Amino acid sequence: MIVAGNIDWEKRLAGFISVVLHPLLIPTITLYILLRQNGLHHSDGSERQWIFLGLVSMTTFVLPALMIWLMVKTGFVGSLSMKRREERMGPVLVTALFFYLTYYIARKMNIAPEFYVYMLGATLLAIVSLLITIYWKISLHMVAAGGSTAAFAEYALLSGSPMQGALIACLILSGTVGFARLKLSAHKPAEVYTGYLLGFGLIWTVYLLIR
Repeated sequence: MIVAGNIDWEKRLAGFISVVLHPLLIPTITLYILLRQNGLHHSDGSERQWIFLGLVSMTTFVLPALMIWLMVKTGFVGSLSMKRREERMGPVLVTALFFYLTYYIARKMNIAPEFYVYMLGATLLAIVSLLITIYWKISLHMVAAGGSTAAFAEYALLSGSPMQGALIACLILSGTVGFARLKLSAHKPAEVYTGYLLGFGLIWTVYLLIR
């Protein structure tokens, strides 16, 4: 009974981690950290930056999540967990479209240039993930985690800004997310590792080419 209880507790924790660090939430978290690094609370444009943060949260989380929920309700997708590879095609395509919209808006507003480069990379990641998903169930959680880690690493190198805390937190949380996905049997190890490497590598490359 004790062993069974431990397994149940671990799976509940893994499920909680998967929700809190969902791929759709990663852009908002990434932007928040980047804005704080640039002095979100002390700059003259702080109110505009908060509005921008809310807008990004709407276009990268609220609206895509609503569209995916509608897909579930209409039977296009079996469940929000999207356990089957085939179920992920529509939601990933919707995510790619909203990510590109966010990139376009971020570039026009030009509040945090390093972020719109990240969103361009995130859009490309969604497209590449969509193509991979046709044949293989890559971990979207780890794709997002790897991309965010690369964004902070590149920003630190390009700006000279200390990002040690964010990078360490990213690495720890990435490992935690990987554990969660494996614990829930949502992915095989190769799908988790490949997802992280794809996310990190593509975002890193985009920053090198554009910045």
